Amino acid sequence: MFPQEAEWIAARLSALTAAQLTPLLDIGSSDRRYRTEKQPWIEQRIFAPLAARGVRIVFCDLKDSPGVDIVADLMTADGLDRLQAVGAMTVLCCNVLEHVPDARTFGGRLGRVVAPGGRLVVTVPHRYPHHNDPIDTMFRPSPEELSALFPDLKPEAATVLRTGTYRSEFARRPVTLFFRHLFRLPVPFFGFAKWKRSVGKLQYLVRPFEVTCAVLRRE
Repeated sequence: MFPQEAEWIAARLSALTAAQLTPLLDIGSSDRRYRTEKQPWIEQRIFAPLAARGVRIVFCDLKDSPGVDIVADLMTADGLDRLQAVGAMTVLCCNVLEHVPDARTFGGRLGRVVAPGGRLVVTVPHRYPHHNDPIDTMFRPSPEELSALFPDLKPEAATVLRTGTYRSEFARRPVTLFFRHLFRLPVPFFGFAKWKRSVGKLQYLVRPFEVTCAVLRRE
């Protein structure tokens, strides 16, 4: 998640009361270290302010790690049942849909986790290089295409958000990334797929990343 993405989400949630938001279920949350150390703006801009307002937050991921409250797979019957049992008035699902084999099927099940009167906050890359976790289907929807995955939910807000460039990552790891690209560039025959991804990333030194963000409500 980008800092600009976290700010957009925080602004949408700040307009709602704690009673409208709780419980909040974060699907694909990763672990506590990821949210507080690797990408600390997630905790600082989204979850800490929510907790201070008394919002109950439930973190869900596929992996059992510190800071994960529910280990569940939404695509299984048991996983769906357990997540529906939370009764979530707010469901966050950020940067997950590009990593599932069938975004439409996943989206249909995701919408069913939102309680009546509740909201789904969902984000997906719109312009971003290939990144496996463990797969990337290159699902890069427009706001209209993203909202169409949830026909039973009413769109309340949607946008394509610019979120910086690859230069910011270079600034954090200049030596590592410089030599990684330098050594890969002249040898496409040693793993063409990896070479293509490496070269493709270079355009984002000047071309901005973009994320599609949407808030949808269940009546």
